Amino acid sequence: MEAEGFRKLHQTEYFRHFIENKCRPDGRSFNDFRETVVAIDTISSANASAMVKLGDTTLVVGIKCEVMQPPEETPTHGKIAVNVELPALCGPNFKLGKPSEASVALGSFLTDLLIDSSVIDLTTLCIEPAKAVWTIYVDIYCLNFDGNMTDACLIGINACLPLVTLPNVVLTPEGNLKTDTSTTKKINMKHFLLPSTFAIFDGNIICDPTDEEETLMEFGVVVVCDENDVLYCVHKMAQKPCNFTTISECIKLANIRNKAIKSYLTKLHRS
Repeated sequence: MEAEGFRKLHQTEYFRHFIENKCRPDGRSFNDFRETVVAIDTISSANASAMVKLGDTTLVVGIKCEVMQPPEETPTHGKIAVNVELPALCGPNFKLGKPSEASVALGSFLTDLLIDSSVIDLTTLCIEPAKAVWTIYVDIYCLNFDGNMTDACLIGINACLPLVTLPNVVLTPEGNLKTDTSTTKKINMKHFLLPSTFAIFDGNIICDPTDEEETLMEFGVVVVCDENDVLYCVHKMAQKPCNFTTISECIKLANIRNKAIKSYLTKLHRS
């Protein structure tokens, strides 16, 4: 049987053969991450935008800012919300119609992470308490899916948020909004959120899994830290048990990866 035929018919055994030989089908070692490439200001109509390529996974991030009335329970807080789209064109596992469970779950995870990590002080988005605040909408559209959307999305968000500028807006005594575009301010992003995703297969930790590797993994682990290695999130995908040793090793590998992402993002914003 030809290799490609065996791969399709016996996908797990095909992959296990590589793992037993301490390598992966794409030639990477267990600890290798794919090349990351980011281009900023790719959408002229957005407040900030970026295109991200992580291996063959490709997506576009666009940020729009709108003035909204805040809810009663948080009258002085702005809002940030992430929406992720995985359209049919990005991969064979996605279909036309309503958003997939995967895209909704990822959007909710990213929104909660941005809020819980206080990457932006939402009170700085307040224009007039109880009357007007800025809402930041982060829209992510996947062009090609080959695994590890979480890392690609967060790298794109890190690239975009420091680029967002807000015009000076005041509420007149008549209750109207007056915008002065000659005066702007940048969003104060307190820190980066640096992600590293791992797949666990036969007890082995696989960095930056592809679509195929995510399909075959027993479970996945997402580690998110800031540029000072402060841990903000350890998220385990799937309901299978995971020992502390595995989590600790994932965090160690993430701290190594963080240095590379931090360096890349810092150079990106200096250019």
